[in-house]
Amino acid sequence: MREDQQIYVRKDGDIATIVLNRPERRNAISLDMWHTLHERLIEVERDEAVKIVIIRSDDDKAFSAGADIGEFTSVRASSASAKLYNAAAHRAEDVLARLSKPTIAMIRGHCIGAGCELSLVCDFRFADTSAAFAITPAKLGMVYNLFGMKYLVRQVGPSNAKDILYSARRVGAEEALRMGLIDRLFEPDRLEDEVYAYARMLSQNSQLSIQGTKRIIHEIMNGMTEEDEEISALVLSSFDGPDYIAGIEAFLNKKVPEGERRKERGY
Repeated sequence: MREDQQIYVRKDGDIATIVLNRPERRNAISLDMWHTLHERLIEVERDEAVKIVIIRSDDDKAFSAGADIGEFTSVRASSASAKLYNAAAHRAEDVLARLSKPTIAMIRGHCIGAGCELSLVCDFRFADTSAAFAITPAKLGMVYNLFGMKYLVRQVGPSNAKDILYSARRVGAEEALRMGLIDRLFEPDRLEDEVYAYARMLSQNSQLSIQGTKRIIHEIMNGMTEEDEEISALVLSSFDGPDYIAGIEAFLNKKVPEGERRKERGY
């Protein structure tokens, strides 16, 4: 992908990085960017060579400043136009939520509104100490959407979610870590190395196991309490797969870990 685009994909081996690239607006997300993000997510999902997806900005000052306020008088001028905007955002975020591959949001600087929501849909949020978070519908006279609120409540609990939404205040990186809004916190000069080291570690494990686990956790978070036939088949089929056979062999014989064996096989 060309780096003059507002959202593009950069690939390094089995890691795909989706880059928010609108630094002149601190990566404020426009309607067109939601459509592009949807396309990029489908692209990395279909790419069998990609195992891990990282979403980041190359702008040290902002992951994303949120929705593009400049569009509020056009694409969000009324309930009808806001419905279309929200549908585009929801469509992209739903694909992200259902992505079979692990996702990591790498956060520097401002992570506000729609940007914060986007990060919450990822599996993990790694940030540096410059990160600052806010969701500000209370300052704009808007009611926040259920999809975004659901992910916020899941991560920080109802009391912290109410604090963030009612007050519309900025939450610093250390408080965000305590709340559960982010998972890991690093000094700025360590963040990128730590994110990509973690991604490489995940890529060396069984993707069948990771993707199956992600699917089941997704179902649990959406209310599943007992296995249905599809989930049961997913679990049991893993015992007949090459990853399990090679993994048990490696464990019993203390051989090279399966992740390294898969690299040698080319998958």
